[in-house]
Amino acid sequence: MFKFLPILLTLFSVSALAQSIPELKNPFYGIVDDYQANCAVQCTAPFTEEVIFSRASKIESVLLTAYKEALEQAASDQAQIWGDTILEGDYVSFGPTRLDEVKAIFRSGEIVGFRILYSEGAWFTAQCDYDGSQKSLAACQAGRISEGSFVSRQFDISLTDGKAAANFQQGI
Repeated sequence: MFKFLPILLTLFSVSALAQSIPELKNPFYGIVDDYQANCAVQCTAPFTEEVIFSRASKIESVLLTAYKEALEQAASDQAQIWGDTILEGDYVSFGPTRLDEVKAIFRSGEIVGFRILYSEGAWFTAQCDYDGSQKSLAACQAGRISEGSFVSRQFDISLTDGKAAANFQQGI
């Protein structure tokens, strides 16, 4: 009996690990990987994408209307992660989070998720006398922090796009 104990412990450990790591449970992670591989330059089968909203190009499709509130919430939720990333450095931002672009992602003609770009007004504080007050930001470089994320069709999973991680753009 004791010779099987290490095997059983290993099996239980692997099972517990699989249940604790979302990527091993949810197929959306694989969909994002496949999408990125198939759409690195231009989408190839089975993937296609469609810009359904672009602030810069003034595109707003009817398809966006059904999803806009949920996508805006996903963008706002994702921007909260900045407190542990870019905002730990020499940047400060004050919302609201703005949705800048939305692409619907299709696999074999079926919508499987979205790629969103979003931003917030921000300031670079390393070269100014920022004291924590909004008033002291007047002497700081203004811009926007922007980032991209993937959102599942059910809006229950949002993943930061590693190729569009949070960055500061001055003057926009």
